[in-house]
Amino acid sequence: MSQATNPASSGPAGSHFEGQVGASYLLSMLVGAEPRGLPGAVITRVAFQRAAEGFPLDDIIVHAHDASGNAETLEVQVKRDVTFAPKDEVFQKVVGQIANASGTADFWNGRHELGIAISRSSHKIDGPYQDVLTWARQLGNATTFFDRLERPGLANPDMREFVKTFRTHLGAAGRKTTMKRSGSSCAAFRYLSPIHGERFGVCGTRERARCPRPSPGGRPTRW
Repeated sequence: MSQATNPASSGPAGSHFEGQVGASYLLSMLVGAEPRGLPGAVITRVAFQRAAEGFPLDDIIVHAHDASGNAETLEVQVKRDVTFAPKDEVFQKVVGQIANASGTADFWNGRHELGIAISRSSHKIDGPYQDVLTWARQLGNATTFFDRLERPGLANPDMREFVKTFRTHLGAAGRKTTMKRSGSSCAAFRYLSPIHGERFGVCGTRERARCPRPSPGGRPTRW
């Protein structure tokens, strides 16, 4: 069992960048803007370092609700340097945390999203890696996802390598991915988003930093 981080100590990405990411979510809460990684939601509470409370991606926990009042949760792991490459040990560790998060029954009840906040992007992160994550969210099942991934002319080698790396790390963390068309890896993919942090903003991939705007859902109900 991994040891929980004391909220008073700095996270693995360093207190400065983690503080920037957390401050952006707090600002979104204050103005009633939808949070990065939870489109259409309104934040009600932001927590930090909550591994001891059952959140494996524990750096920042965003509690929110949709327009109907249904609870939604976003777990964010903040990483200053991550490449998502096969030999990236940081990514391997985060996938282990994803395996723990998605292995609980509560994860599948309601909307529960996962995010990795990164300080540096790249062509692969903004391009093929983001595209394959979008496919996982938009396509209805694992069979359709892997059919598209393997079809010549639709996916590229970088996309396939990213999925292979994710599945390898997921298997190493104890999740069964031995089947060629693994439903567990595709399902976990649907709930994962890279969140690109730039200066004092937190941006979805392909977006520039900007101040959050109030959402139609109104202001948050509490701090």
